[in-house]
Amino acid sequence: MLVNLRLGENALDVKSAHVLARLLEGNQTLTSLDLRDNALGDEGAALLGAALRRNAGLQCLVLWNNGIQPVGVAGFAEAFMAEAAAAEEVPNATLQILDLGSNVVGRDGAEALKNVLVRQAAPLHTLGVADTALGEEGGIAIAEALEGNGRLQRVDLRRNRLGLAGLMALQLSMKTNEAVREMALDISLHLA
Repeated sequence: MLVNLRLGENALDVKSAHVLARLLEGNQTLTSLDLRDNALGDEGAALLGAALRRNAGLQCLVLWNNGIQPVGVAGFAEAFMAEAAAAEEVPNATLQILDLGSNVVGRDGAEALKNVLVRQAAPLHTLGVADTALGEEGGIAIAEALEGNGRLQRVDLRRNRLGLAGLMALQLSMKTNEAVREMALDISLHLA
């Protein structure tokens, strides 16, 4: 039985996302899907998010460098929200590791992730948002998410210009969050 599927660097696009969504729907054996360095885009991210509402097995999803913009991050995040799920669907309750690195999450995408994380609607324990153009406002949104989330243990924020305000917000969030055990930052780039 297939449990890990690595399809990175295969020029997968939104058409491929339709096929992958069908693969994910109802699948309970696949636990890890690595789709790094493809071209799934916003529509592909939303399709995968919708498929996750009908998936009870996937624990790790890598979407590194797929041309996903803030609107795609928001569409994907809906997979974890109960009010967005249709009657026959439920919010995803199995995904533990999500890597959105090298996509443009930005402030708006960070706000969408914050809404999911603050409600603890996702069982995520690891979030990768390295090199995602968060900026100060996105850094603040992630800090607010951490402040209200007791599940997230690892966060990768490298290669984002979080600025002083973002870094201060993260530092303050760590005063109330006891779950986070590892936060990857590269301070020299944040203050430039």
